[in-house]
This record gives sequence, structure tokens and C-alpha cells, in this order.
Amino acid sequence: TRPIQIVGKRHDRPVRGLTFQSLEFVASDQDPEGVWYLFNPSRSNDTPERFRNGLIFTENATDIVIEHCRISAAGNAGIWLNTASSHVTIRGNWIEDTAYCGVFAQGWFIGDAASYYKGAATTAADTYVNHHHTIDSNVIHNVGRLNAGAAGVWLHASGENLVTRNYINRRSFSVSLLVCLSVCLS
Repeated sequence: TRPIQIVGKRHDRPVRGLTFQSLEFVASDQDPEGVWYLFNPSRSNDTPERFRNGLIFTENATDIVIEHCRISAAGNAGIWLNTASSHVTIRGNWIEDTAYCGVFAQGWFIGDAASYYKGAATTAADTYVNHHHTIDSNVIHNVGRLNAGAAGVWLHASGENLVTRNYINRRSFSVSLLVCLSVCLS
């Protein structure tokens, strides 16, 4: 489920300029049918829409700040930056006990007509809508309780991100990069 949804009308009309600071976000459910998988069996590299959930969820959003918050007991990801999300700053948070990833950023895919408002995305430029996130100085602890393939931070079709000074433990992957355009890690 998505207890906190930051969702604009369309990717060219995003919600913008929200800050969440020093708050506590606790508990979200998994899929009501108890089913979950990362990739659609009929399409590789595509998480089905109904499974794209975070305790905090953004879509068609830009210039969002989540800092110095405690995020725990998420039924999927702690924070999910879906498709048209850009310039999101995630800084100084404590993220723990998630069923899947601490932070997951997922962009669009070439040929995906269902998610692109102008019709099928035919070029990489058409799909470049998830980018310029700063994920800095977070503690990401005990994530992936129900999915051994989870990462502290997962960037999937998301580019030009800065991931720095995060402490990620009790996870098989710290940062996972899949179809990323560029990223700076330290």
C-alpha cells in the first residue's frame, strides 16, 4: 500500500516543492492478495504497477525533500520514487525493517505505451523522467525481510543520481544499479 502518496496529475504537471522533515512514518501493507514479484513474468525489467509501493510513494513529483525522518515496517519499499519523479532529496533518514528495498527509484521503459502520456516511448530521451535524486547520509537497516534480492538503494532506469555517505547493513546488496544512465556513489 501507499500510505503517503505524493502524486501529480501528469509528468509534465508535477507536484513540487514539498518537504517532510523530522517525522515518523510507520507500517504499510503488502499486496492484499499476498502476492509479490519484482518483474512482470511477461516483460523483463518491469515491476508491475500494483507492486510499486512504498510507505512514501512519489510519481509526477519534483523538488521533494525527505529528511531526518524515521521510516519503518514498510510492506514493500520504505520510499518508492516511481516513473516521473525527479530532484528528490532523501537525507539523514533512518529507514529500517522493510519487506523489500530501503529506497527504490524506477523510471519508464522504451516501448512502454501504458506509462507515457504521449504514447509509446520510442527513445531513451522519452523515458528520461526519473533522475537527479540525492540519497545522502541515511541509515538503511534490515531491509529485504521478505525478498533476499533486495538492496538498500535500488536505481532502475533512473539516472544522474548522487548516492553518498549512506550506512547500509543487514542486506545482501548495498546499492543495485539496473539500466542506469549515470550515478555517483561514495
